[in-house]
Amino acid sequence: LDKENYSLSFVGLMDRPMVPDLIKGNKFHIVIRNLTENDLGTALDGIENVKKDGYPNYFDDQRFGSFDARQGFVAEKIIKKHYNGALKIYFSRIHPEDSKDEKEHRKFTYENWGNWQACLTRATGRFEKEAFSYLEKHPTGFVPILQRISHIEMVLFFSAYQSHLWNEVLRKIIQSISGNSLKISKGIARDYLFYTHLDDKDKEYLSMLIIPMPAFNIRMPDTFTETLYSEVLR
Repeated sequence: LDKENYSLSFVGLMDRPMVPDLIKGNKFHIVIRNLTENDLGTALDGIENVKKDGYPNYFDDQRFGSFDARQGFVAEKIIKKHYNGALKIYFSRIHPEDSKDEKEHRKFTYENWGNWQACLTRATGRFEKEAFSYLEKHPTGFVPILQRISHIEMVLFFSAYQSHLWNEVLRKIIQSISGNSLKISKGIARDYLFYTHLDDKDKEYLSMLIIPMPAFNIRMPDTFTETLYSEVLR
């Protein structure tokens, strides 16, 4: 298949669904349009700085599509046993790219949460209708509905929160090393912090630092990172 903006090539068949563990890698070009001369100068200077001092490799906004600015992360609510809040995010979170109708629908759900009859009258999808119908009969039956959310979606929710915690540790490390000498880039879940310059000692430390992902068997690279990790998890 060869279209204007993409092409597909047949590779073969499998006896199981395509899942992330089968992905070897990807390769792509990024096209940036409508740059001003000032933007271009800033970008070229930034490239030189990255060559010299490296780059804090945050998980960026693409990872946080399930985050809701008003309510937070689904996974965080589940971990804290706030099942009502987790389900509310699931059914009422708004994405910037949602259509006007979808935003209005989710806004209605958010504002009428707890009034299950009202939510049911405006429910659209099958799962949404079944969920609000169940809540009308079992007003606090949040867990059985959460358990019906697909495993794939739940993995994405937990990966997003896991990535957010990892970013929080990196932010603290960058802030501790750079002090007030920081550049800030706006983010969905939190702003991203970048150092503007590094001395040789800090550059050597950061170049060797591997921050582990939050997990039950986590192993810290050093006491400094462990202390900051503990602050984030608290």
